[in-house]
Amino acid sequence: MRKKAENIIHLQDISLTLPGPGNKPTHILHNINMQVQHGDTISVTGPSGSGKTSLMMLIAGVEKPTGGNIIVAGEDITNHDEDRLAAFRRRHIGIVFQNFHLIPTMTALENVEIALELAGHKHAKDVAVEALKSVGLEKRISHYPDQLSGGEQQRVALARAFATRPSLLLADEPTGNLDSENGKHIKELLFNLKEQHGTTLLLITHDMELAKLASRQFIMQDGHLHE
Repeated sequence: MRKKAENIIHLQDISLTLPGPGNKPTHILHNINMQVQHGDTISVTGPSGSGKTSLMMLIAGVEKPTGGNIIVAGEDITNHDEDRLAAFRRRHIGIVFQNFHLIPTMTALENVEIALELAGHKHAKDVAVEALKSVGLEKRISHYPDQLSGGEQQRVALARAFATRPSLLLADEPTGNLDSENGKHIKELLFNLKEQHGTTLLLITHDMELAKLASRQFIMQDGHLHE
């Protein structure tokens, strides 16, 4: 039996440099080191443009680092090709975005079901229904995104993210587009689902109230990460 990795995230001397105006290099991240244990809740705050979302995209395998190594769920993904990264994300990663990222031509049920089908679940529809029930949307499963409020759309996004039982959930400004009442409800759901599923949670947020709920809090400043 394979031993479970102690750290679900291990970043070693990560740097990220992208071409800027006139091909002048723009240094986004500088020598980032981070270790996150299974089941932790981590928040990363900092001003816009400081590199928070870039950090999340690297952990998800969407961006490639310029230097360093990225080990997630015991797997070094630094040099994986796109196919291996896609397969890795399906096995291990859930992502919730500020703008929900639902497919507008699909119902709430179909938006959750497709994520399960891509991950190879045999009973995708039944699992999707249960996931939507877990966020209180059992009466809205046939509604399309434009028939749902912002809070309801984010609940669909949470159901979709947790339905595949990811070991790591990445949330980028999950309350950023919501009013205070809906934002409070999403926070409660997010932490309740995290506890139910034993998921590790990494939050990118400007919401200091949300950030303070995390067991560990980091600040990103000019591409440098400080705990």
